[in-house]
Amino acid sequence: MAIYPDGIKSWTNVADNTDHVMAAHINEAYEEIIALEENAAKQSQLSNPNLLINPFFQVNQRGQSSYSEYGYAADAWRCVNDRSLLTINPSGGVTLSAVGAPAYFGNFMEYPISELENKQATLTVILGNGTILTKTGIISGEADSRSLEIYFDIGSVRLIRSGDVYDFNISLSDGNSIDIKAAKLELGEVSTLANDVPDIYEIDKCKRYFRLWKTEAARTAALNEVGLMRLESPTLGTIVIGGTTYYTASAEL
Repeated sequence: MAIYPDGIKSWTNVADNTDHVMAAHINEAYEEIIALEENAAKQSQLSNPNLLINPFFQVNQRGQSSYSEYGYAADAWRCVNDRSLLTINPSGGVTLSAVGAPAYFGNFMEYPISELENKQATLTVILGNGTILTKTGIISGEADSRSLEIYFDIGSVRLIRSGDVYDFNISLSDGNSIDIKAAKLELGEVSTLANDVPDIYEIDKCKRYFRLWKTEAARTAALNEVGLMRLESPTLGTIVIGGTTYYTASAEL
């Protein structure tokens, strides 16, 4: 017996079947096909944890529409040199541009080297036009090593060991731009980024590294809470967004 969307079908054995194909064999084959289809449907809905923070670029606490100086831009992402221009796209994602020299953009990950080195992982980037770049391989634990490198016509993507952290790094050749919708680094040999959607709780992850308050007093009171941020004593500062000054605390890598 086999189950189909429109009901149940079954076959009975026929005595003069010259090919000796039993109805039981047919039923078993169809049941196996159905099981495989159901499993494939389940797999298409699965996803592995993303080791990157803010992979869809939707959190932008600094409130600027673009960033062109060395330092952090959209939360967790930073321009690695002053020739890197990161523009926030209102429809989602970002545009990365190289202005006057090759540009580099990074997302540093707070994971002990021992938790990632020599592990099989998959790196994936979805471009604005829907193109998916992906690479599976072993993460190297050697100092300054590069793993999971993907090369395309105007740049490359890779995982770099930088000191005691890993850097998900995107580079562009001078004079070029590229739209990026999302990025992912996950353990395992299967890319599941296409199954992901922006996490509404991503802002909570980002606030472990960077926060802002409307008043200095509010910041002082909040930082009395144990474990509020990654560091017990984050770097304090101010930032102007839309003409308003906010009080910040940074515990970024």
